[in-house]
Amino acid sequence: FDAGYVHLVARFGTGKLEQPPRPWFDKFTEFVMDYGGLGEHSYDDVDKIFADNSVWVGFWVNGDDFDVSTEVIADDLLPALQLMAASITDPGYREEAVREYKADISADMNRLRHRLGGALEFVEEYLWGNDPRFGVPTEEELTGFTSDDVREWLEDHLA
Repeated sequence: FDAGYVHLVARFGTGKLEQPPRPWFDKFTEFVMDYGGLGEHSYDDVDKIFADNSVWVGFWVNGDDFDVSTEVIADDLLPALQLMAASITDPGYREEAVREYKADISADMNRLRHRLGGALEFVEEYLWGNDPRFGVPTEEELTGFTSDDVREWLEDHLA
């Protein structure tokens, strides 16, 4: 509990249960949804539109659902609700989010190989019965993801 703050989570869909069998596609989807802007507005536009508010909205792929969440001061509840609604009714799926994600792939893979938490990522596929959704992709697999892949996966869940 944080006095003066409102925490909201909207849950929907099936999350990873129906994820295409591509490792890290959930992480890519979260990135595209968080940084792909809205239909008519880039991420930077949205940032400017809500500059006078403490509004932040995040998209999450969980084991059995998707979440759109926010944490705002009570005075910014209405703009936060507006942004939450817009993020699931009119996502931008912009290529600039894809380019930014792909620019960090080498660094992400390097961190994965050299941090303790990365070791778990390498055995997680085995722990989940060799389910490729839980595996570690190659850099080539990661660079093959597109915003259209995300749109195709989510369109029925966001309809």
